[in-house]
Amino acid sequence: MTAKRQPPIVTGRPRTFLDRGYERLRMIRLLAERKTQAEVAREFGCSQSTVSDFAKRYADKIAEVAADIENEFAGLWIAEKKNRVSELESQAEMLRQLIHDEVNRPEQTGFTADGEVLETGPDSEKVARLSRRLEGTLRAVAEELGQLPSRVAMVLGDEKGKYTINGVDIEKMK
Repeated sequence: MTAKRQPPIVTGRPRTFLDRGYERLRMIRLLAERKTQAEVAREFGCSQSTVSDFAKRYADKIAEVAADIENEFAGLWIAEKKNRVSELESQAEMLRQLIHDEVNRPEQTGFTADGEVLETGPDSEKVARLSRRLEGTLRAVAEELGQLPSRVAMVLGDEKGKYTINGVDIEKMK
């Protein structure tokens, strides 16, 4: 398998196959299982020096996974509650800032190329959409922390129920 370069991301740094969480975890797990760097390099289609640099950078994570190798979730940051809540907090802060920026956007009047008056200002629909997303994020945090009951689907078995509606003859409706 050869490593394919992807288009640049926001940081301006080109993406590599190791930017993908599942590929990074796969390399961590292979190194934690004591595969040689040469074997891992062949598996990923990269140089041994790339694997060596990776092993140095992620030495703590490799050791953590090696200590708990039977746990398929070892090494996944998202498997830890504190990390999930932290990500949700970052998302909530970003949404709050977007809402603030939109609400405080100054109203301006301008003209289109056709000479029509163009007025801009806060977009109430955008604020409503962002507010719903913020509400969902806050709900997810509350659920994660056990402050709200989880949504549970109940299955009561295969038995069919018999319903009676007063004043309605079901047989006549068939």
